[in-house]
Amino acid sequence: MTIRLLPAALLALLLTACPSGSGGVGTLSVTPNAATVFIVQGDANNVTVNVDRAGISGPLTVSLTGLPAGVSAAAAGIPDGATSATVAVTAAASAAQGPLNATVTVTGGGQSATGVARLFVRGKAGSLDTTFNTAGIVLQQVGVSSSAILATAMQPDGRLVAVGYRNSASSVSDAFAARFLPDGKLDPGFGTGGVTPLAASVTGAADAVVVQANGAIVVAGQVDSSPVRPFVARLTGAGALDTYFNAAGAVPGRLDLPVDKASVSGLALTADGTIILVGSLANSSGSNAWAAAISSGGAPETNLTLPLKPTATVGSLNAVIFDTAHGDLIAAGVTGMPPSSTQDFAMTRFTPALGAPTPSPWGGLTYASVDFGNFDQANALTLDATGRLLVAGVSYLTTTSTSKFGVVRLLPNGTPDTTFNSTGSAQVGIAGDNATGVAALNAKIVVTGYGQVTTASDSDFYLVRLNDDGALDSTFGAGGRAYTDLNGAHSYDSAASLSVTPDGRLVLGGFSSDGSTTQAALARYWN
Repeated sequence: MTIRLLPAALLALLLTACPSGSGGVGTLSVTPNAATVFIVQGDANNVTVNVDRAGISGPLTVSLTGLPAGVSAAAAGIPDGATSATVAVTAAASAAQGPLNATVTVTGGGQSATGVARLFVRGKAGSLDTTFNTAGIVLQQVGVSSSAILATAMQPDGRLVAVGYRNSASSVSDAFAARFLPDGKLDPGFGTGGVTPLAASVTGAADAVVVQANGAIVVAGQVDSSPVRPFVARLTGAGALDTYFNAAGAVPGRLDLPVDKASVSGLALTADGTIILVGSLANSSGSNAWAAAISSGGAPETNLTLPLKPTATVGSLNAVIFDTAHGDLIAAGVTGMPPSSTQDFAMTRFTPALGAPTPSPWGGLTYASVDFGNFDQANALTLDATGRLLVAGVSYLTTTSTSKFGVVRLLPNGTPDTTFNSTGSAQVGIAGDNATGVAALNAKIVVTGYGQVTTASDSDFYLVRLNDDGALDSTFGAGGRAYTDLNGAHSYDSAASLSVTPDGRLVLGGFSSDGSTTQAALARYWN
């Protein structure tokens, strides 16, 4: 007679037969379940084991062995006639994060069978993921003595593309792209040692990046061609310039737009592959919100300044997304720029041809704005699963001379969602805060950026998680907040981007400066 273990709903068991007693057993077979049981440090989770008795009666015992220090499993048994057991596995707060395999042994009736349980010890929500470069933090110098990440994009395989600026051997601060493996190391299969210069020896920076469905990478920024002009580059998955893009241009693979004094802050792809850029166009009175459309082959189609309100074009657009449900684009930025005495969050809709949607989902309107009563600027936006628009940025409080995260949620019709903090907007933070990323995950809202959390003389990577109603989520970090001082006291750490791994972990990208050197920086957190 034999005992057969079947795949559990929460556990993969790879079973092998073990001789026992005077008889022995036959070969056991199973279709493994790919699920892994996650155990949070300082907590416990249950492992379910199902058994096919194959006619064996009497109680059975279940044990898990081979566990590392800080991880333990309670004894469990299966009563006569029952076919499953639940084993509680506990991870101490000091248990090392990472995957592990435990041996599951079921014995009874003179027989035994063993299998492998796949477990993973993870950190609490808001804590650093120490499986990422061992401590959860990457400080990477990709220049001679200075480099910074300004935008990131996650690939479906968990590799992260980062773009920004660095000082090169020619003492010029130029644009670069880099790719990091899921463990935080530079990807040797990308560019040279994981890094690709986008406009070598030309002063500039890359400010936006997206990954196409075919694996190609689109990057946008600006170069100082006296005056400053925007550029778009397309890279292959290996990090080389894709020469099919702008094939007949001066630099195949890169297109420099002939628009003087324009800078790029956001980038999106439409359903047909059209590249949409947003940013600002400098003028004598400050700047105008600016957008451009470029064909998938690299031909400029059109560019123009956009009115963020019917009576005002002054401002800047800092982020843009493609709304697949309606086939148009939504961008966010600021309605006023210095010397204007006030600035508001600004959101606008436009078509891939940079025209007004007809009809606009926002009740015929193409813009919306939110005034926190101070100097406000939107930096990031996303749509949640129900089509509500989330916008995050900075709100400066003139009464206290401090800034906080500003967060806005609009209904699909463009009006404030009053189920969010009763007004559709909220100010969150401590002091000196600026939100640069936002994500809607599992009915929660994650807002990331940087702030003066530890002292007023430096800045740290900073995250908050909100419940659907806008209140701080007390199960995340400390009271809904988490922060990281990347490089010791008095370092200035600034997070410019947020990306989410395929399994929901949070990756912040930016830079860390200790006063003498500035390094590209990444930090990964559990959500």
